[in-house]
Amino acid sequence: MDLISYKIKEVGEEPVIEEAAPGTGDVCGSTFLNRIFDQRLREKFSNFRDWDEYDHRDAMRRFETEIKRKFNGDKKKKFKVPARRLRDNSSMGIKGGQVEISGRELDEIFEHVIPKVLKLVTAQIRDTPKPVKAVLLAGGFGQSKYLYARIQKAVSPVEVIQIDDG
Repeated sequence: MDLISYKIKEVGEEPVIEEAAPGTGDVCGSTFLNRIFDQRLREKFSNFRDWDEYDHRDAMRRFETEIKRKFNGDKKKKFKVPARRLRDNSSMGIKGGQVEISGRELDEIFEHVIPKVLKLVTAQIRDTPKPVKAVLLAGGFGQSKYLYARIQKAVSPVEVIQIDDG
């Protein structure tokens, strides 16, 4: 994940911006989150010969396009990923060709990256000489409701804005 702070020097048809604080970054973006989820799936189903690359790919796609964006931190909420060939197994959360992923599991996955993101964002705000008016979230991970809520809580009263299709 990369962060940079800008200040608007001129507003107009073609605004003029300049760097307000040096850019920073760390391995805590969307791709890193996907890797953690990928590893969790592989560990969870390592002894299931019917869990194949097709199920795995479909589960990863669901995580990328839906779960990662819709998870809001609710540990009681449940999400499902496809597992068409697996037999029902209540202890593994498998039912009707789907695997249940709990909000608690998702929270554990997100906690590998969220503290790093918060550290980066608060450092950018601290290192920007003039008051920061807004934090703009862009990119795939920037669409996450949970990331938005955690950053908003950490930087309040600074406004946090999710860019549509960022």
